[in-house]
Amino acid sequence: TKDVAAYEGDGGYVLIASPVCSVAPSADNGFLTSEYDLYAFDQAEADEWRNYKASSFNLVSGKGYLYASSTATTLTFVGQPYNGNGLVTLDYTEGADFAGWNLIGNPYATAATLSQPFYRLNNGSEVSATTETGSVNAMEGVFVVATEAGQTVTFSTENNSKAVEQVVMNVTRNRGTA
Repeated sequence: TKDVAAYEGDGGYVLIASPVCSVAPSADNGFLTSEYDLYAFDQAEADEWRNYKASSFNLVSGKGYLYASSTATTLTFVGQPYNGNGLVTLDYTEGADFAGWNLIGNPYATAATLSQPFYRLNNGSEVSATTETGSVNAMEGVFVVATEAGQTVTFSTENNSKAVEQVVMNVTRNRGTA
């Protein structure tokens, strides 16, 4: 599950991603409650943003989506967990207004590192860039920019400090009795 705060004014949009192979948005899983916005992004189209309300689609692992709701909600992803290799093929359409821009998402249910620098939305719904590869949270979408057709990026859960399970040990000292 992913908790999403209610949007306020022009802010409050989040980039989300599915950790299951495919999920159909519905009121039952929290996506289509209250007033909502759900968009897919395609840099090759004249209007890059595809509105779910105009043409429904399933959320698939490896892709990212733009989402907002007028009320706080919990999105529930139910289905076959993603178990692939984390490889995502990017689109690049020469001459497009946003040539090479791809909205992708962490396909895993844990944080994963991404093999290429990426852009994420901050709390004010403004795009901010990372300066190097880094960790992408579970169920988080990010933008990456391809420089040529057929380019790929890889999400990896290996050697990821955020994805590593922590072990907590409590040590007590028994002083005995006098």
